This record gives sequence, C-alpha cells and structure tokens, in this order.
Amino acid sequence: MNTLAHVMNRFDRTKNITVDTMGESGKTGRNIESEYTVWTSLSDLENGIMLVRGYKDINYTTFSLEQFNQSGKPVFTQINIAKE
Repeated sequence: MNTLAHVMNRFDRTKNITVDTMGESGKTGRNIESEYTVWTSLSDLENGIMLVRGYKDINYTTFSLEQFNQSGKPVFTQINIAKE
C-alpha cells in the first residue's frame, strides 16, 4: 500500500496549479476556476481495507470493512474539514 500511495501522490493536482482565466468552463460568477484533487482513495480488497486522504490531510485515514460489519445504517465520515 505504501508504494501505491507514492504512485498516486504523483497524480495529485494541487489547487490553482492550472486555472481557467478565459471563462471556458462556463459562467459561475467567479473570475478564476481551478481543478484539483479533492481526495485520494486506496483499496486493499484482499484484506478489506480502504485508505482515504482528503485535500487538506497529510496522512491517509484507514478504514476496515470489518469495523462497519455490524453497522445497521450507512456510515459517513467528513473529510476536508478545517481542523482547529
């Protein structure tokens, strides 16, 4: 998983690295549009593990499918939330 994380990191798009200053992406009321990687996820299906890293995170958060096995409802975890 560590090697895969390094490979995926090479494809992350940093915020404002490319911008649409000509308005080709349509009218949104803002002058500049930017594309960037909001999150990256890695999956190990053999071991039932998923790693997620949001734009503002340095490290991946690990989720095991086993930890949600007994959950009777959908599980939601917020990412990219400002940490205080």
